[in-house]
Amino acid sequence: MGPAVAASAPRIAGGAGEATRLPRGAARPAPRGERRAPAGATDDEAARALREIRAALADGARRALADIELALQRMRDGTYGRCRACDGRIAPAVLTAIPATTLCGACHPG
Repeated sequence: MGPAVAASAPRIAGGAGEATRLPRGAARPAPRGERRAPAGATDDEAARALREIRAALADGARRALADIELALQRMRDGTYGRCRACDGRIAPAVLTAIPATTLCGACHPG
């Protein structure tokens, strides 16, 4: 868009570079990359909650890595794609969706 067209184009409220107003009493969002504690939380509670969240994320990452390492080992062993319970074939669609799975549909609980 050329300068003449840009100058004549209507301004869109809330567009780039234009400030928007929040309703009176509305909480402002945290700056990008910053997390805020829930309203009414003390500093100690917020710090504890943050530690719990970080611990849960780290635990999940460790479990995911262990699952990936097991899947890689099963590939090396030639058992990837075979159910560890019945030695049946795990459906390719299941392996695509959940590559680290070790059970077929019949043996998977639930």
